[in-house]
Amino acid sequence: MNLRLDPRAHAPRALAVQAMGILCVAGGLLAAATAVVPPATAGSEAVTVAVGAASALAGVLLLVGRPLLGEVALGALTLLGTALITFSTHEGGPTGGTADNEILYLWIALYAFYFLTLPNALLQLAIAGGAYAWLVSDLSPADEWMTQWLVTMSTLLVAGLVAAALRGNLYRLVDKLSERASRDELTGLLNRGTLMERFELEHARSRRDDTPISMLAVDVDEFKALNDALGHPTGDKVLREVGTTLEDRTREIDAAARVGGDEFAVLLPGAGGPAAMLVAKDLRAAIARSPAIREVNGTVSVGVSTTGGPACGFGELWQAADAAMYEAKREGGDGVRFRKAGAPGLRAVEPQVRLAAHP
Repeated sequence: MNLRLDPRAHAPRALAVQAMGILCVAGGLLAAATAVVPPATAGSEAVTVAVGAASALAGVLLLVGRPLLGEVALGALTLLGTALITFSTHEGGPTGGTADNEILYLWIALYAFYFLTLPNALLQLAIAGGAYAWLVSDLSPADEWMTQWLVTMSTLLVAGLVAAALRGNLYRLVDKLSERASRDELTGLLNRGTLMERFELEHARSRRDDTPISMLAVDVDEFKALNDALGHPTGDKVLREVGTTLEDRTREIDAAARVGGDEFAVLLPGAGGPAAMLVAKDLRAAIARSPAIREVNGTVSVGVSTTGGPACGFGELWQAADAAMYEAKREGGDGVRFRKAGAPGLRAVEPQVRLAAHP
């Protein structure tokens, strides 16, 4: 079995804390029940109840307080759970109500392999195995406890690995769905909704650092006529080529998106008007040189806009870039035009234009 079972280091911490709280409360109530319900424990029922009460209280605190605990803290709580299970089972004795409590180690295994990293989960299982070995060697006949220990620990290991595999499959599915929800299926670029989310992040950084944001609106000239004359497969090929060029010739911090049928947008964080114009002209020329565009003698019009103040939002910036792009179209297409959104006053950070595609 592949031990790299999930693409993330661990499950969400808030859910891990909540699950630990539920297990602690359930374990505490179960300890109290086994102390009260016959048969009687071999040790002190009061101690068993006290241990259960402590576990339940810890669970309530986790559920109510919902602290954001890290890997180390969650691992410590898991170890505490192992200790409580071992202690309460040993206190009950071989004939007490807790005699079969070794099944509770399954809680430890499932929790550790789902919520902790794989090395930590294996460590937790090893510690639980040591605790269980001490427990069964003390409570079971000498000729029986080894087989009992081996069967139990094998079951815990398999159950834990299955839980980890299910978690990995779940997160791979979530990642795949998230990727599909944030990307345009044809070009692989971001979609409009994801571009707006990126803008909000960059807008917050822009206000903090007092830097502008520029937006490019890129539209394929006469795309409807091209589609009607040459067919949709050719049109799709053109759109993919435009998307590839936009992604290859912009910086990693930039964001290229397909926002409509033949309309694209590029977000340029930190870029002022002159730098954005330079990028726009480079992209227009690069698209014109691309094979699929040359085959159909295609061109693009590009509109450029730059924020002029902290109050300038996505709608205002996009509207200005879109208006500039249509201005270029009205003048015959295959051009770049600029229109500023908002008031001036921000310090521009000029980006370097990437003159070669990504490797």
